[in-house]
Amino acid sequence: MKHRTFQFLAIASVGCFALSLHSARRPRYGGMLRAEVGAAVLSIDPAFPADTVDQINVREKLLALVCDRLVTLDEHGQPKPALATSWQATPGNKLWSFRLRSNVMAQDGAPLSADDIVSVLEAANPRWRIAAVTNPDGSTKLNIELPSADPSLPVELAMPGNFVFRRGANGALVGTGPFQVSGWQAGRQAIFTAFDAAWQGRPFVDSIELKMGRAVRDRLIDLETGKADFVDVPPDEARRAGDRGARIRGSLPDELLSLEFARGPHTAEDPAFRRALALSIDRSALVNFVLQKQGEAARSPVPQWSTGTAFLFAAGPDPAQTKQLAVQFQNAPALLLGYDGANALEKAVAERIAVNAREAGIRVNVQAESGAGNAFDARLVRRKMISPVPRIALTEFLREWAPLEGVELAALPDPVMPEDLYARERSAIENDRVIPLVFLPETFGLSARMRDWTSPLPASGDGWPLAQVWLEGEGP
Repeated sequence: MKHRTFQFLAIASVGCFALSLHSARRPRYGGMLRAEVGAAVLSIDPAFPADTVDQINVREKLLALVCDRLVTLDEHGQPKPALATSWQATPGNKLWSFRLRSNVMAQDGAPLSADDIVSVLEAANPRWRIAAVTNPDGSTKLNIELPSADPSLPVELAMPGNFVFRRGANGALVGTGPFQVSGWQAGRQAIFTAFDAAWQGRPFVDSIELKMGRAVRDRLIDLETGKADFVDVPPDEARRAGDRGARIRGSLPDELLSLEFARGPHTAEDPAFRRALALSIDRSALVNFVLQKQGEAARSPVPQWSTGTAFLFAAGPDPAQTKQLAVQFQNAPALLLGYDGANALEKAVAERIAVNAREAGIRVNVQAESGAGNAFDARLVRRKMISPVPRIALTEFLREWAPLEGVELAALPDPVMPEDLYARERSAIENDRVIPLVFLPETFGLSARMRDWTSPLPASGDGWPLAQVWLEGEGP
């Protein structure tokens, strides 16, 4: 299962190796990397509220520059050491011991302590019992006792919710990562400087200047004119930007855009209505025309590269069956479909769904969410995979969909057989209360002077690999 699940990553690593050969030069230290993003992040503190999916995504990427985790994932999606150098579980997988890396310096000049790690992990995982123990050789280990068996705890510790940090006197986050925050204007601009004492080694660039809340047009203009080295690009803009000569790179798709129905007394409570709408949607058109081929049709809750079984789900429209079902709803009130008004991609997807539905005889009105408690029948929702491991990613989706289903959906066992994973995916969407639409990748624009970029492992929590890149023409 693991070999099939992560074989794509071996292929991806070959592509990254070829790219690095193409730009093989001796890396140089120095220079400021200029980055621009669309999200206006107010704080990188996980306790600080974020309003949008984009804000959450960018905040996690910035946290990965500043903070570490006990464990990260290698190119095959398997756990590898970070702040923990090794680990083992007792029989039953309820009690785990993690040996901590020694002499890790934090960005305030003081060593990271085991108590710092215990404090932040207990806050993020209140059901865990964590204790620091000194080994006979003077090293330290963390014992984590779980409420139930979990053979994949190291993989879960690599997720974004488990960043390690402590709080300074002013409440600011103090991490051990390759960069530290040296300037912050909430929602507008940030400066990250290289942390010379980082245990994993100093980054090549001296600093990163990040501009936030920048319109996509302005980001691409700055990239094309040499005023930016790294920008995030919406998937639907990536192909056009590449056609204009921009250097575009992307990840495998790890964000699900779906149509989700609220519970309530309206036409959409009829399963036949939801089935008719689901069968009317042309996902290929969404990918080819709205996304400009930057993404893939979502047949299932988790993409093919993760499960290996998504191809078993049907994704194409079925006009004949749609019209057969839709005839009974000709006089029904129009479905009100909500979308994020600040997101041009969601607007285009919503409008395309309305066109498909109208062609099938189903009335759908689309409206931007205003934040004033709109009573939508259904919404477009973006959900990021929290792990490349299909069991973990699907379990989180099931937890988030439980209120729509009206029942608590049980977590998947570990290990899980492929056929059981497939069955749970199918049962999660069989009543069409959640209709998967497309999987979205992360796409980026890079300047000509940026070297040694490797696309991030999807859904890994690793963030942008800006600590490994260097800038041509900088340094001695």
